[in-house]
Amino acid sequence: MPELIPQLIQWTGADSLLRVECAPEVMEEIRLRVLAGYKSLPKTGAGVGGLLLGERAGSVVRVLGSVTLPCAYTFGPGFALTPHEKSEGRELVREQAPLEAVGWYFSRTRGDLSLLDADAALGRDLFPQFTPLTLVMKPAPDAPVKAALYAPGAAGELIRTAERELSLAPPPQAPQLALVLAPKPVRLPLETLPALPPMEPEDESAYGALPGSVTPRSWTRLITAVAVLAVAFAVFEAQSIWLNETPVQPTSAAR
Repeated sequence: MPELIPQLIQWTGADSLLRVECAPEVMEEIRLRVLAGYKSLPKTGAGVGGLLLGERAGSVVRVLGSVTLPCAYTFGPGFALTPHEKSEGRELVREQAPLEAVGWYFSRTRGDLSLLDADAALGRDLFPQFTPLTLVMKPAPDAPVKAALYAPGAAGELIRTAERELSLAPPPQAPQLALVLAPKPVRLPLETLPALPPMEPEDESAYGALPGSVTPRSWTRLITAVAVLAVAFAVFEAQSIWLNETPVQPTSAAR
């Protein structure tokens, strides 16, 4: 008998004729499909189904993959296939090399995890050569997905062997941000600091004096302007006196 692979989940109990082992990532993919179908229709939800892929070695069955079975929901929101869809499903069962189809799964949005006669009949239509593993799943809002596994017994009948709750996947952890500290400032002694070059006076003739500044040239211009104004004012006053002077009247002796 093959040894148990640690990363696989063992589904069946000690009293089962088969030892069923499932890859955790495959169960997570199926759980997400079941929840997507449940949320696709308000109030009722839609059932989904697919094939369980893996390998068989004696009494050990390993589920290592899955594939979706197409369903047009001709008969309502439950997972029920038309004759044409069943024929397509049998083709999928034969085309899964290098793995093989070892069973199938479906979800039910109402009722419990019991296997109905119609469910068993659909399994026989898909797997006419042998009795397949059958995984019944039932989703619920904001709760783990419940699942029951049915495995073939000694006479080929399906026996309910184990139940599980597929819990919600934990949210991914946010990446931790590394704290980057600024380097401490380095204080150099005064004698090690380079001396600054002496500042040279700038030539104002290159760009003119700044607004509001007083330079020797501006003082000279200001004094000259004041002197010109003073001379002009003196000339103006002298001219006014000369023009307003009273003329001399002739005396009587002169007449």
